[in-house]
Amino acid sequence: METATDTNSKPQPIVADLVRRIWARDYSLWPEPSPGGGGDWMGWLDLPTALYDRATPAETALSGITSFNILGMGGSSLTPEVLSHLFPESQPSLNVFDTVNPATISNAIDTLDLETSVFVVASKSGTTVEPLSLESVFREALEARGIGDVSSRFVAISDPETPLANRAETGQFALHIATPANVGGRFSALSAFGMFPAEICNMPIDEMKRSAVDMADRCGVENFTNPGIELGMFMASNALRGRDKVTFAMSPSLERFGLWLEQLLAESTGKNSRGLVPIAGEPPLPSDAYGNDRQFIRISVADEPQPDNPAFREHPTFNIELPDRPAIAGEFFRWEFATAVAACAIGVYPFDQPDVESAKQLARKAL
Repeated sequence: METATDTNSKPQPIVADLVRRIWARDYSLWPEPSPGGGGDWMGWLDLPTALYDRATPAETALSGITSFNILGMGGSSLTPEVLSHLFPESQPSLNVFDTVNPATISNAIDTLDLETSVFVVASKSGTTVEPLSLESVFREALEARGIGDVSSRFVAISDPETPLANRAETGQFALHIATPANVGGRFSALSAFGMFPAEICNMPIDEMKRSAVDMADRCGVENFTNPGIELGMFMASNALRGRDKVTFAMSPSLERFGLWLEQLLAESTGKNSRGLVPIAGEPPLPSDAYGNDRQFIRISVADEPQPDNPAFREHPTFNIELPDRPAIAGEFFRWEFATAVAACAIGVYPFDQPDVESAKQLARKAL
């Protein structure tokens, strides 16, 4: 008797074609991009085998710090946010400031040891208003404390040839790290935006790299055992049947991962009056409180409390268990691949964000 596993591992011509075309960067898999989209945005496929790993004198000079502080928004800060909660004991401590709330920033200035703190201005474009504003505030705070050579306490991460990169050339930063221009912000978890903080804060970077490379290899398999295909088709097939609310249930240490997933799915698939609607952080509800528009993704870490809900037995549910915390790096890649697959199946272009861009334009006008 043939089992489901046997069937899934057999060659699948349609799946094989999809996998090959994704790895070949074949943009004809998706509809024409929305206005403002287009270009080469699939450099994320290369990141597992080119994970950030440098030991330059400038980075060595960062030794001796007690806190590593990310100033960023969205894709530039969400991966460090995930990692800071997965590895809370890492040293130096990793803090993320993705708000310009005056009370929050004032409290940070009062509580951080500014003498041994480094601040990372993270912006793909090098022009994001919020991190640049935070940079100005923290520079003023260091100067007010009489700390010499303030610029040596600041690192910039951005694409090449951005305003941040240009400022670094004039000595305004201890270090500028260039990120691949062909990787969008929400697909940048395995770039320096995520991996440089992990390395500086002495997280298990070697294990994370192995996890990412292994997952990328598995996402090259041309049948339904491909974890990116399996997950992407699960989400898309349910969405096409009206179950477009992708509801996450997480182990405690993974709660911030839900925020990263929200941005990835919402910005990638939510356009042209269709898409996947991610729901993260929702407390468990009685089973009959969920409508027939739900699908569930349960993500857990071995040896941690497992999320449970009677609804898992009554609605489509996809289970993911990480063997350990460093396996999060592989999950970043699995979800990026699965998002590209799901977008293909529901008929949207996943690599632009027209509503985000229009919102930024309106905000600039208002300011």
